[in-house]
Formats: sequence, C-alpha cells, structure tokens
Amino acid sequence: MRRLALLLPALLLTGCWGYHTLTDTPGRIRSASVEAFQNRTLYTGLEFELQEALVKELQAKSAIAVVPAGVADAALEGRILEFSRSVLKQDPDGRDVEFQIVLTAEFSLKERRTGRMLFEHETVNAPGTFLLIHGETEATARAHAMSKLAEKIVSVILYRW
Repeated sequence: MRRLALLLPALLLTGCWGYHTLTDTPGRIRSASVEAFQNRTLYTGLEFELQEALVKELQAKSAIAVVPAGVADAALEGRILEFSRSVLKQDPDGRDVEFQIVLTAEFSLKERRTGRMLFEHETVNAPGTFLLIHGETEATARAHAMSKLAEKIVSVILYRW
C-alpha cells in the first residue's frame, strides 16, 4: 500500500495515469476499406488526395489494416462538401498576400458484417494557409489541409470509438 502511495504521484506527474494509445479499437474491427469520397466541390482530384491521406493516417496512427472493400471489417466513406478560399491579409498596396483554404468533409464508418453504422454523417473541417510573399502556393496549403482533414477523421474514429 505504501508503494502505491509513493507511485501514484509519480504516475500522475508523468501523465501515465489513464494512458491509452490511438490503436485502441473494438476487437471486431481489425481492417477497413477507404473508399474515394464523393467530391461535391468544383475542384477535381480532391477525393483521391483525401483517400491517400486517410490511408497514410490510418497506417501511421492505428492498428486498423487498410484492405480492399470485399474483405474489410468496416468501410470508411464520405463526401467532400466544401473547398473555400479566402484572403486573410493584403499588403499596403492592396495586393492579396495571405490566404486560407478550408476543406470540409462528412464521413461514415459502416461495419460490413452487420451493416451497423459506427459513425454516420460526421462532419469535420481543416484549414490551410499560404503566404505568397514566402513563395508558398495554394497546392502547399491544400496538401496541409488535406493531411489535417485526414488526421481529424482518424482521430474522431479512434478517440470516440
């Protein structure tokens, strides 16, 4: 008992109390397919960029294997709802120099065996900024926002499971 009394403050101070990993998933979901999301924007190719980012994020942060749809325990699918671009800052001459893009998507995760929706119509968004004066481009900001969007989707799935 005395050891526990001495060990407890150390655990609390180091942040180990209540520790869990991102790989915690229900035992029945060991694999998932990642479908290309429907793209409801005017920007072509976003659906493939997001699919690639989601596969990378799942492989990096979870124990869920990404497999073809026919053999997966669950299917991740959704829609890219919005791609917006806005000016954040202008230089003294009135030229636009800093921009922000925001990607918004909705996703669902369905258990293949039972047809049960584990997540349904969850909406997430992610921003990306770029400064023309630093040589950054919209493509750089888009890649960053896409990575953040994938990170948020996977985090919702793993933390709210």
